[in-house]
Amino acid sequence: MEIIVEGLPEKEAQGYVVLINDIMREFEIRRSIEKVFFYGDTENFVFIASIRIKKVLEPLRIEDVAIYNPEKEMLSVEDEFYVPKILSLLWSLSKEGVEQEDRTEIKMPIELYNRVKGEVVYYPTDDLKKNVQEAINRVLPEAARIKYILSAEKTITVASSENAISEDSKKLAQKYHERD
Repeated sequence: MEIIVEGLPEKEAQGYVVLINDIMREFEIRRSIEKVFFYGDTENFVFIASIRIKKVLEPLRIEDVAIYNPEKEMLSVEDEFYVPKILSLLWSLSKEGVEQEDRTEIKMPIELYNRVKGEVVYYPTDDLKKNVQEAINRVLPEAARIKYILSAEKTITVASSENAISEDSKKLAQKYHERD
């Protein structure tokens, strides 16, 4: 993860590098982040944080997170995190023949499994983006409550200030959002 801090004196810039590193570590997203751009203008009290995600993670389907045994008509889910999502999906289609045997095993007819095995049960990028957004909120000064947010598939950028965000600040945020 590369961190680039601009617009601040050297000592403050180094402090933000340490802060950003600590926050990314706390949210356990360092390995998923390619670059962090941070711009600070203390005179006008405008701060911009732009985070670029390394790669967009593929959605997980039932067949990615569980193994089906056709002889027992049993779906064994690898991580119980996915069980409520799978059960919700199954019950929306049919409650007949669907039974949760224990925390990670669901009894279901093979016909139903064949119908739903390709259904998405989890979008990991959504959680990553939520964590990135929360991390940005922690990096930006608390008094900078007015925000201008830009979001794309791999980049989230937030300009913030204690005053209304000027058009110049919005344009600068856009430049950071599109920056390589």
